[in-house]
Amino acid sequence: MMNERIESIMTTRMKKNYAPNSLYTGWDYNDWQNVVTQMLQNVYPHLSAGKALVRFSGARPSIYGPLSDMVEGFARTFLLVGFWLSQRDNGFMELNENKKINWADIYREGIVNGTNQNHPEYWGEIYGKHQYMVEAASIAVGLYFSKHLIWNELTNQQKQQIGNWFRHILRFPFEDKNWVLFNVIINSFLKSVNQEFYQDQIDFYLQRYDSYYEADGWYRDGIARQFDYYNPWALHFYPHLWSEMEPDKTRPELVEIFRQRSKKFLRNFSYYFSSDTSHPAFGRSIIYRCALTVAPIMGIWKNFSPLSPGQTRRLCSQSLKYFFEKNFFDKDGSVPLGWTGKFVPMAENYSGPASPLWLNKIFAAFLMPENHAFWKSVEAPLPIDMKDYCICEKTPGFLIQGHKSTGHVQLINQGSDSWVNSPTNWKNPASDFHYLKFAYSSHLLHDIGQTDDGLVCGNMISLYEEKRGFSHRERVYPLYIEKNVAVSYHYPFGEAYGMKRDDRIETAIIMKSDHQIRIHWVVSPNRPLVYEGGYPLTFNDDLPVITQGENWINVQTQSGQCCIRGLSGYNEVGTSVAKDVNPLGKYSCLPYVKLSEPVLAQKIVVCELIARPAYFDVNTELSLVSKCCVNNRKVTVTFADGDSITVNLGGVDANKRKVVWGKKKNNE
Repeated sequence: MMNERIESIMTTRMKKNYAPNSLYTGWDYNDWQNVVTQMLQNVYPHLSAGKALVRFSGARPSIYGPLSDMVEGFARTFLLVGFWLSQRDNGFMELNENKKINWADIYREGIVNGTNQNHPEYWGEIYGKHQYMVEAASIAVGLYFSKHLIWNELTNQQKQQIGNWFRHILRFPFEDKNWVLFNVIINSFLKSVNQEFYQDQIDFYLQRYDSYYEADGWYRDGIARQFDYYNPWALHFYPHLWSEMEPDKTRPELVEIFRQRSKKFLRNFSYYFSSDTSHPAFGRSIIYRCALTVAPIMGIWKNFSPLSPGQTRRLCSQSLKYFFEKNFFDKDGSVPLGWTGKFVPMAENYSGPASPLWLNKIFAAFLMPENHAFWKSVEAPLPIDMKDYCICEKTPGFLIQGHKSTGHVQLINQGSDSWVNSPTNWKNPASDFHYLKFAYSSHLLHDIGQTDDGLVCGNMISLYEEKRGFSHRERVYPLYIEKNVAVSYHYPFGEAYGMKRDDRIETAIIMKSDHQIRIHWVVSPNRPLVYEGGYPLTFNDDLPVITQGENWINVQTQSGQCCIRGLSGYNEVGTSVAKDVNPLGKYSCLPYVKLSEPVLAQKIVVCELIARPAYFDVNTELSLVSKCCVNNRKVTVTFADGDSITVNLGGVDANKRKVVWGKKKNNE
């Protein structure tokens, strides 16, 4: 039987005349088609005269410069066009004012001109690592799937010219991370159209990709412990395109290995999705928004997914719909740098005006014909619709917690960082803010920058020393993860060569329902103060409502509610406001707890955090924890239902388990 939540959702949406097979999102094939039409309609005015460049004005250029950004605009829109053309026998689309456009003709002309050294819009050459290595792969994918309408209509001279441009890119080594797959894709396209290609490069870079594999479907993004959404939108995407593009099918054993790994990865994938928004905003390049849903699309397309077609379409349609209905387009028609609307600080320095269009990977769904089960199956519920959960992802060091009644999903990160691929410069926002927090939310986004008081402790513990200012978490060293608990440590004042690592913090995060219990062992000879914050909550015109009690403080705004309480060690509470640092509002208000007495050598501090996109009764929620006992480095937290948990912080002790759950006996 369907539970009450699902019955309520379906009743509401039936009243809105949702299609019978789309009772959750109301979206079907035609709605996706409408998004494609709107996106390409917005692209059309930005095409250059020779059709080889797409000139979005954007907020700022990337580090590779304006020409590269315009080539990126061409390549990432062509990715969409290639997928859209794959099941069509012509490239015509009707735009506003009954104008008919042939996108196959436009992109055929653009590719010919962009690769022609004598044309004013020639894309040019590279001399080492360059964004063209990424964009050439998108162009190769677009060409492969639109081959019947674009490549086959080219002259032999034009084909050779395009091949020469690709081979110029292949002269240079590709960066040792997800970029290795771009080489494989470019070479595989050349191979598929009987052009000169380099099999030794394909073999080498497939081996490098294979070496990133850890376990349970998870790949590192290169040599570091970097686990993020590059798994679904790159590392579980391109290998399946390679298996499709490879004309000789010479490595069937690799194809099957990659399929099985992706199948394992997708087992927990649906737990990352909220019931009404999308997914926690975690990791770098999150301006790609719904691009991560291409992983389950690959699974359905290639017939290996553990998710049903109905559940796959539900989460894909929901993610696309959420962003499409939230300021998806900027004034110039581009998709802006940001999350729900423009917020440039969220973007990395390699991101330009067209970078968000890697989200066009979601339109790989158009590789499946309109009568495919993906489009026709009845939308199925997600795990968040059914019950509360806490999923342990041991390999990346994540806890994924879902709260059914609010549809809220949190990602607790105790294992992944961007230390090697994006060394952090945390005072200048970029990737660092997307990894260093303890928790990430499907509804509540982090400030990217400091508060007006200089605090950077949103969802993080931060030490304050007069000489070095506020600390942050940079490199994450995982120690333990199981069930509802994850433990790691970090050096709060940095990892740079030659820097003294004289401070150390070990952190255990316990999930009980959707409450976070955070236990820290702070070791420092430098007499720091200690701050720890919750989620910053955004507001515009209406001021936040702030209440407080004994060692707790609670904030309510238009975006939700957050309460943080000191359970041990902390002796003050407060709030701090910031302006223009959060993607979801003009202002944000951060609740925090503080240890105002300097740490003399070491100290245990413990706090409890409750955050939801809906309001809750503080007194009721704070009754969850009945006791917190600290004995040296052993901390025991007892809950109102009789459960307890003991965490032993510090060094290895053969006679003690790191974490022990207990249940109160009936006669106690």
